[in-house]
Amino acid sequence: MPRKQKPKTIEQSFYKESIPLKHNTLWILLIAEILFFATIAYRQMVLNIPLGPWPIKNWGLLLISFLMLLPIGILFFVRLKIQVNTEGIVYRLVPIEFKSKAISATEIDHFEIHQTKKKDQLQTKENGLSVTLKSGKTVLFPTRNAAALFQALHRMIKHVHQLSKPEK
Repeated sequence: MPRKQKPKTIEQSFYKESIPLKHNTLWILLIAEILFFATIAYRQMVLNIPLGPWPIKNWGLLLISFLMLLPIGILFFVRLKIQVNTEGIVYRLVPIEFKSKAISATEIDHFEIHQTKKKDQLQTKENGLSVTLKSGKTVLFPTRNAAALFQALHRMIKHVHQLSKPEK
């Protein structure tokens, strides 16, 4: 017997964007860590001054240095991916989150363009879109093109309302 296949819904994408994290603070952390571990490695490996009363072997020191620098190095590749489609807003921090998070169109109460101030700039230098959910929670999406994201959300909401209208 052939299996019944579920009908496939065609998702229309209204907007896609991939935004890198702001790296100024990461550069400072990375340089500070490199200087710290380079100083320790230089003292132990070149000057033969062991670190503490029970010094670690040179290969162990290099391994620990690499393992401590790895998480900050990975943060340089983190990007926020945002997509607005017929289902809602789908977003994810790549490569940190393996599964995308979604906000359905029915959960959105209202949204507006958020003008950032200097102290509010956490991820990008650009403006963002503030989405308030019916639960009262507010989600701020940083974006390079807030107007385009705003228009995409309008089109998505309009599309959902057209689908939910009963036909006469």
